[in-house]
Amino acid sequence: MKYLFISILALLLFSNCKNSKKDEAFIFFKRANIAVQKGDFKEAMVFYNESIEKAPEFADAYNNRGLLYQKLGEKEKAMTDFNNAIRFDQKYWEAYFNRSELYFSTGKHEASMADLNAIKGIYKDSSWVFVSLGNNKTALNDFSGATADYERAILLNPKNADAYANHAYLYFLQKDYKLAKLDFEKALKVNPMHEFSLNNLAFLLGEEGKYSEANQLADKALKIDPVNPIYLNNKGNAMLGLNKLAEAQQYLEKSLSIDEKNSYTLRNLFRLYSKLGKSTEADKMKQRAILIDPTIQF
Repeated sequence: MKYLFISILALLLFSNCKNSKKDEAFIFFKRANIAVQKGDFKEAMVFYNESIEKAPEFADAYNNRGLLYQKLGEKEKAMTDFNNAIRFDQKYWEAYFNRSELYFSTGKHEASMADLNAIKGIYKDSSWVFVSLGNNKTALNDFSGATADYERAILLNPKNADAYANHAYLYFLQKDYKLAKLDFEKALKVNPMHEFSLNNLAFLLGEEGKYSEANQLADKALKIDPVNPIYLNNKGNAMLGLNKLAEAQQYLEKSLSIDEKNSYTLRNLFRLYSKLGKSTEADKMKQRAILIDPTIQF
């Protein structure tokens, strides 16, 4: 759901500078970017480190190294690099956006919105900035504000699948499944392999009893991420609805082994074990599901 503005070229100051250290820093920076594009993250890290060592105030190098740290799951190091990028260039708007995304991923929504609001005027035509604002407002339960941001994102870019999908998710949270379904379908028209939409639409179709359609979408989602427990659950639910009990058991039990706290997986296993006549196992699944979500429907 998140998109980062990745700086590929350094500032003109560095590309034209005759200082040998900064020239060398720029060369290492370009090599690092190429390594990232090739997927060689280890080599990229070495080159970014060399670049910063040659030019300790090279904001672009900090920004891109921060993106790489974030990709590698090292969030504290990523935050330090984004902070340094901004410290050395207070108008480095890309770094503000990247930092806002990192704040969002760590649950610091107010801080994330502060960075986004700081650049909103600069990127007033950016659909992605408004998607990110909407994501933060959704997390803070400001649904009306989030709706306005997602609709602005769609207006700016009618081909932004994330905007449709996240708008749909707002409807989903408010249990307006009909409108949620329509927006997930719009997202898939833009991007037929939009992972979030495939998963959620598969779930909604399964809840409607349209198991064949749900199964097709679940298969597409699993091609993207074969071990995602939510996708496995949706696949298992579709198999259950199609009365393919052995396959349903395989997918649902695998889903549960990855995530023991998904109440829908537990509910589906309750239904499966009930069909199989395993009443003891079914009751255990039901009780576990209720502990997690007392409102779940069986």
